[in-house]
Amino acid sequence: MKTVERKASEQWFESYATERGLDGADDHQPDLGGTAEPDFRVSRGDLSAIVEVKEFETSYLDRALKAGGSRNVVITGAEQELSTVRHKIGKAAKLQLRPYVDRGEPLIVCLANPRGVWVNLDSDEVLAAMYGDPGFVFDVDAATGEAVNDVRFQFGRNGAFVDRHRYVSAVMTLHRGTYAAEVTERWYEDNRPRWAGIEDRTERAVAMLEARDDDGLRAAEATPGEFYFVRVYETKGAALGTAARVSPNLFDGPRDEFWQVDPDTGTIALLARGASIQDRTI
Repeated sequence: MKTVERKASEQWFESYATERGLDGADDHQPDLGGTAEPDFRVSRGDLSAIVEVKEFETSYLDRALKAGGSRNVVITGAEQELSTVRHKIGKAAKLQLRPYVDRGEPLIVCLANPRGVWVNLDSDEVLAAMYGDPGFVFDVDAATGEAVNDVRFQFGRNGAFVDRHRYVSAVMTLHRGTYAAEVTERWYEDNRPRWAGIEDRTERAVAMLEARDDDGLRAAEATPGEFYFVRVYETKGAALGTAARVSPNLFDGPRDEFWQVDPDTGTIALLARGASIQDRTI
């Protein structure tokens, strides 16, 4: 195993894969016998995936805000905002994953943001980067000019996987969390009845401040440790057979998410123990 200097995002992935007990977590840029050097090949039993990890050094919004100087105002659109994520996906797919299409293993682009660059890796943003600029559409009666049905959400142009990179199985986002934040959020949910029922705004604010003087909250905020989790978004190519399909059982941590494409309905759905709990039309 060769020693290669790893970026923070690659260290994050190694930590995640080690926590999940995946084989190959400590082998950065393994020799796969090809012309490219993707960051990891991880496996568990008969399940495996080749993963290229990308992190962000800057973004369109970072550059736009810097160019705006003291005004700190940027007017932009979805195409520009999503361009940073799309560029990372395309670069990873073309340079590091495409040479391994013939291996028959899932090929995954993994995105992480350890530098805190101004880029959004929430689910709707990543799906839009993959499948097209988000928009709302409705049908119009040509004779009357009136809407004939309800407004519906729809992905439009410029998606990273629109007629490109059909060999990529999934895009994955990698995140780091702290137990302190998680336990503190749970404390607030458990204690919300202490102030939620107070109608007077001043009295409610006083009750919230008094609630903060609580040993349980202080203990929650001092909880040590951190953890990593992933969100996996399947591509149309995987569902249609032009890419190997990722098993939901490979990345299955307690905080992990897996979004799977249903080619019959044209949707991608967030799975929970195999059942769809929310979906998006793609």
